[in-house]
Amino acid sequence: MTETIAPKPAARGARKLFELLRAPESEPDGLSMAALLSALPEPAAALSVEGRVVEANGPWRALVGKSARPPAVPGLYTAMVAARKGQTGEVRVALGGAERTLRATSLGERLLLVRLADAPAEPAAPPAA
Repeated sequence: MTETIAPKPAARGARKLFELLRAPESEPDGLSMAALLSALPEPAAALSVEGRVVEANGPWRALVGKSARPPAVPGLYTAMVAARKGQTGEVRVALGGAERTLRATSLGERLLLVRLADAPAEPAAPPAA
């Protein structure tokens, strides 16, 4: 006799996230690529493997703009190729007046997640006199 064990709520949530990442055009239970990206604090965008920005969060648009093309920075396409091979592509880029780490990972067969880390820190307020 085989016993069926119901998945725990956390496992169901993780499964839905993996379903979204595997097939981003489907939005299980209202979870969308825009919602996923907006949950990330750093500038992030979903790029097609051809290099088109499919979706971006607010910090990405504030830094890079609303273009359908990613920023023209050396090493971006090298990082994208690594991501397509199942690796994490990483490169240092100068963007927005600061040097940052750009990381690209695969979101499935046709999409890549590109994140910009090391955002410059907010300037400290001068001490009160």
